[in-house]
Amino acid sequence: MKKRQKPTPKAVTVTAPKPEPEKCVIPGIYLHYLPIITKIGRKHDYAIGLHGSMRRDLDLIAVPWTDKASPCGNLVLDIHRTCGDHLIPFEKLKKEAKPHNRVSYAIPIGAGLYIDLSVMPLCWNVTWPAGNSYMARLKV
Repeated sequence: MKKRQKPTPKAVTVTAPKPEPEKCVIPGIYLHYLPIITKIGRKHDYAIGLHGSMRRDLDLIAVPWTDKASPCGNLVLDIHRTCGDHLIPFEKLKKEAKPHNRVSYAIPIGAGLYIDLSVMPLCWNVTWPAGNSYMARLKV
């Protein structure tokens, strides 16, 4: 009696979809600018935060961090001078009002890429009513 042989499995080839080159390169280009912008933010006493996927643009938020923070126009002008496309003058940058008094600036950096920088407003002399301190409300 002949032994029954197991059928040999057929080879299955699985290929992963190739990523589109521009979707791989763009975040790398944006990451090049991040330490530069962070350094500019520190110079003006702003904290710079990254949000978003970096597929379409570099979404950043700038928050004034000390009482000595510069006006937002100085921060944006410095970032534009350092990273921006110099064919577009500072005065022509797209500027848009956002919720919570944020101001958003679109800073082109060339090749259709741009930095979307949202800047939180400066707040002066914020006081809480007596007996209703902020820390007490947080129950820290």
